[in-house]
Amino acid sequence: MTFLLCLSLALQLVAAALALRLGREAGWARGWLFIAGAILLMAARRAVTLGNVLSGDVEPDPFAEVVAIGISVLMLLGVTALGPFLRSVRNAEDVVPQLLESAPDAMIAADENDRIAHVNGAAVRLLGYPRAELLAMDVGTIMPERFRQRHREGYSRYFASPRTRLFPASEDMHVLRKDGREVPVEISIAPLETGSRKLVVGALRDVSERRRAEAAIRESEGRYRSLIDDVLDNSSVGVCIVGPDRKVVWVNRAFTAFFGLDAKRTAGTGAPELAGLLAGLVEDPEGFRERLVAAYAENTRAEGFECRVLPGDGRWERWLEHRSQPISSGLYAGGRIDQYADITERKLAEQRIRQFVNIARNMQLGLLVYRLDDKADDRSLRVVIVNPAAERMLGIPKDEILGRRIDEVFPALRAKGTPALFADVIRTGSTRETSDFEYGDGRVIRNIWAFKAFPLPDDSVGVVFESVTALRRTEELVSNIAAGVADAQGDDFFRSLVLYLARSLGVECALVGEVEREGEVSCVAFCVDGTVRTDVRYALGGTPCEQVTAGRLCCHPEGVRARFPRDRMLEEMGAECYLGAPLVDALGRPLGLIAVIGRQPLADPATAESVLRIFAARAAAELERRRDRRVPTAP
Repeated sequence: MTFLLCLSLALQLVAAALALRLGREAGWARGWLFIAGAILLMAARRAVTLGNVLSGDVEPDPFAEVVAIGISVLMLLGVTALGPFLRSVRNAEDVVPQLLESAPDAMIAADENDRIAHVNGAAVRLLGYPRAELLAMDVGTIMPERFRQRHREGYSRYFASPRTRLFPASEDMHVLRKDGREVPVEISIAPLETGSRKLVVGALRDVSERRRAEAAIRESEGRYRSLIDDVLDNSSVGVCIVGPDRKVVWVNRAFTAFFGLDAKRTAGTGAPELAGLLAGLVEDPEGFRERLVAAYAENTRAEGFECRVLPGDGRWERWLEHRSQPISSGLYAGGRIDQYADITERKLAEQRIRQFVNIARNMQLGLLVYRLDDKADDRSLRVVIVNPAAERMLGIPKDEILGRRIDEVFPALRAKGTPALFADVIRTGSTRETSDFEYGDGRVIRNIWAFKAFPLPDDSVGVVFESVTALRRTEELVSNIAAGVADAQGDDFFRSLVLYLARSLGVECALVGEVEREGEVSCVAFCVDGTVRTDVRYALGGTPCEQVTAGRLCCHPEGVRARFPRDRMLEEMGAECYLGAPLVDALGRPLGLIAVIGRQPLADPATAESVLRIFAARAAAELERRRDRRVPTAP
């Protein structure tokens, strides 16, 4: 019996030692310590029983000892069987770090006390801490300060009811790197039991790139929305976008204003229906509809035309320029974009220009209209209008002027600064004029010109001009003659007058005659070849002077002898030209005449006529005073 007691005690001691060994391998887990303690208590009881038997105080029970041996054997076998299970649990715990390390995201495993138990390489790179330093930290340490209290409260609640959970990336999900920089992350957590411990495994994904991409998308969407709302919708050009399904996608405010339509009702309308709707609002409905429908149907090329919108409900009469082209890329590829620009002002300006041109054709003044193609360069001035009077004055055919640059037509103007002056009129909208502009070149006869430059629409300048050479010549001649007779009185005045008239007008003869008797003239002063006489009388019959004394000016620039063959004085002088003006008193009664006669054709009849008219008035006044002096006074 003593042997059985010793065997039972030995088996229980072996089982207790094995339980302690397994407990050590399990990290001195309390469960194994309880098992080892229970076995040791049973072994102590067997030792006490053995001592009592050996001292003879207790009589052993064979059956009880056999049962005790069986229990001891079962305890040993049970503890021995738990060894492989414990080792499998330890192997499972060893696999956890390997699994975490293979994950692409940052992985952190923490125990129920918030202590970090495992981290992978991705977590080390994300957080910037050495691995050993992370394993000595709490999870709350890698949270920004403002989130730590909330994390601790949530962490304890999570362990009370653990479950898999995803925390999407938001403004509140950040981790704190060792360098103090916050990194936005997306976090998912799940519970993990390894047998000996309960862990929480968190997967952290850096969403910095995603945030930047989302910000870029938002910025792009903002620019697109700004383009639509701030630019296109407020554009003065009407815009209509038709999608690839041939339905209206969008129209802007200008489009609806031009046609008096509602934007919401227009969106979604089929392109053919839209063409029909718009056609009913314009001047040529059939032509408009056909061109628009054809453009939508073909959709391979740009289209453009002008249309006139008729006035009606919610719309004004206006001219529009339609431009349309296919959309080749983007969301609406295969669709079409229509643009309608308001050209009403341009059409009105063109109408005014046409009216202006019609007036200009009948003007006696010369007219040239230049367009400045480049506002920064006066060399781009180009002739766009030439009236008939300008052709005559310049002596250049219209075809050699129209469409050419100013330097090509009038090369000498550049040195005078005239192109810059015309360009300045266009830029400033001011008017410029001059009355003493001398110009001539290889084609244009040198003259003194007066011109006025004034602004016109479409970056253009109009220039009206005339030659004032004859006027300046007249002024010069009058000035010279007036200076010659200024101090002369009475008969001396007439002698000086005929002398200076002959010299100034380039003729051989000048005379002032008084009608004394019907049909006869007595010359007060008669100058021929520089000699002045006062004794010349001649009959009026058959002479040009006869017409003059009848009260009208008579001018024959050449061939005067052939017209008056009975005039012996003309024949004797070999006269070729004649110019005469009547002299009348204050009451309009004839006094006589003033005339010039030359042996060559009269070079400038208009100037000579102007000069003669001017001095005819002075001569008539002097002749009237001379007559009054001859009339005897009453006694």
